[in-house]
Amino acid sequence: MLRSALNAANDDLLSDHQRRLREKEVRQANIYLREYSDARKADKSVFAAQGAANNALTRAALRRVDGQAVAFPQTCRHFS
Repeated sequence: MLRSALNAANDDLLSDHQRRLREKEVRQANIYLREYSDARKADKSVFAAQGAANNALTRAALRRVDGQAVAFPQTCRHFS
């Protein structure tokens, strides 16, 4: 009984994790394609459009398509 409950909970965690990864990939693709398309419509070169799209991914705290690693700053905490 306990084993089946643990297996069910584990399956739920795995499916939730996979769902979140899919959502993140879809969000990444939407941002990249939107920014790339907007830049190309503004007569930017292919390379400039790619840069603009990757910069938008960086601002959204997502992995860049060009593979460039970006370190995100830690959140500042103010002391009162």
